[in-house]
Amino acid sequence: MPQPFYGSDVPDAAAAAVNQLRDDVERLAAANRVLERRLADALVGKVEDPHMFDAAAIWTKSIISAQTGEPKIEFRWSAQICQMTVAEAQDFAHTVLLVVAAAEADAFLFNFIAGQVGAGPAAGAQMLVAFRQFRDRLADEPDRRAALTGENDG
Repeated sequence: MPQPFYGSDVPDAAAAAVNQLRDDVERLAAANRVLERRLADALVGKVEDPHMFDAAAIWTKSIISAQTGEPKIEFRWSAQICQMTVAEAQDFAHTVLLVVAAAEADAFLFNFIAGQVGAGPAAGAQMLVAFRQFRDRLADEPDRRAALTGENDG
């Protein structure tokens, strides 16, 4: 008797797909029950962590991706949730540290010009604009030494 053109493994693949679908439906139904319970609790004022809705706080935690098993970082701000890979979170953290340093430098420069030098807030603001433009040029410059000194080694 000739073999069907689709091969003998098709019934096995179909059975596996049906089993996977059944497992997915059961998993989603269980997740739905958990969400319905949490919603019912929230409607009567009972939440697992009332601070998670504090708009002044950003919460972080490590998680594992259910699909890939890879590490992820979850950020929560009020009801907003963001998940990042480890590399994305490290890049974000580095950017935050750079912005913190820039904010401190901006505050120092403004207060020094406006207060210590006595030039006033308008002069402090003008100097701050010029300083930020300089800092932005440095960020775009591949050779920072040349940007600082005006030299071109090339």
